[in-house]
Amino acid sequence: MKLKNIRLFVIFFFLMAILIATQMVAFGASQYTITVSCGPGGKISPAGPTVRVNSGNNQNFTISPNGGYAIADVSVDGSSLGPVTSYRFRNVRANHTISATFTPLAAYAVTASAGVGGTITPSGAITVNAGGSQAFSIVSGSGYQIADVLVDGSSAGAVASYTFSNVTANHSIAASFSAVAPGGQRALVSVTMDDSWLSQYTEALPIMTRYNIKGTFFTVTRYVSDQYEGFMTLEQLRWLKAAGHEIGSHTVTHPDLTTLGSTKLNAELANSKAWLVNNGLGPIYNFACPYGEYNNTTITAIKKYYASQRSGYDEGYNEAASLDPYKIKVQIVLRTTTLAEFSGWLAQAKASKTWLVLEYHQVDNSGDEYSLTPASFEKQAQAIQASGIPAVTVKQALDELASAGN
Repeated sequence: MKLKNIRLFVIFFFLMAILIATQMVAFGASQYTITVSCGPGGKISPAGPTVRVNSGNNQNFTISPNGGYAIADVSVDGSSLGPVTSYRFRNVRANHTISATFTPLAAYAVTASAGVGGTITPSGAITVNAGGSQAFSIVSGSGYQIADVLVDGSSAGAVASYTFSNVTANHSIAASFSAVAPGGQRALVSVTMDDSWLSQYTEALPIMTRYNIKGTFFTVTRYVSDQYEGFMTLEQLRWLKAAGHEIGSHTVTHPDLTTLGSTKLNAELANSKAWLVNNGLGPIYNFACPYGEYNNTTITAIKKYYASQRSGYDEGYNEAASLDPYKIKVQIVLRTTTLAEFSGWLAQAKASKTWLVLEYHQVDNSGDEYSLTPASFEKQAQAIQASGIPAVTVKQALDELASAGN
């Protein structure tokens, strides 16, 4: 009996040993190693040098070049995949390798210069990667106006900004300026966009870029910060700023300022400006009042934070000699605005040598009273270009008119 028990115990111990050994082998194979390697000029994430993956799981990798570099090739287990930006190992049941190499992008020089009487920013020899873009801003000094801007030796007119796009060769840009006689003024036009509608970025911006028009975008900060549907993102506003457009304030929540008490009024003005500046969109000089509503109380408050106020419904043209920067006149562009009417505004500004400020909202096919179709907006951009009137931001226009009014 005892011998039988001993035999049973030996058999049980032997079976348990086999089971434990089997589990140890299985455990040892439950994870696999992916070896990661990366050449100079970029990174793979996760970086490794090794990444452990449970058997049967997936593992994603992202390949990113540094500035001035492009992905040359990504190799998985020794096989080339080409310049892919990501790769997923699926159902991992063996060890693997992933490696990436990078190549420097070709770089070109854009040489920018300015004559006496103004500046071009940035200036000097600017390095631009192949396929990249570079924007320049031209500003006349006190007592001067932009006379001409030469791009690669050819006149682009008296423009206040210029952008080189998809750069694949060296370029040059040179600005010249002429003195303005005291009391003198030339015609100017400013495209202003209210509320930061998404269509201004997706529809209007490509057209403005095509016709080299820099605008002023008056932003309702809550619409952007809280990501309201149908409005721009912060990154899109930053792109506008980087491309040479001006960002202005249109309050935090778009209230009728004349209905607010002092505390709320100042909060709308101060907090909007602070948010824009803190998010890299400053400096913020100019303001547009919501609904076009203002009075002496709101103007007094606005003067504490901004250099100007663009009205909403005060129609007309702005003369240097009589300009009130806190009651800037506009022409409102509506769905019903005809091309003939629009061209008439330009002709009037040119004949009277005044500043025409255009007020836009949506640029889409919604049919809203304050919307304009992209096709109509393009025809208006063509009319601005054909008029020969320099298209400038509100800040640029106010600077020039200040000089002309002295």
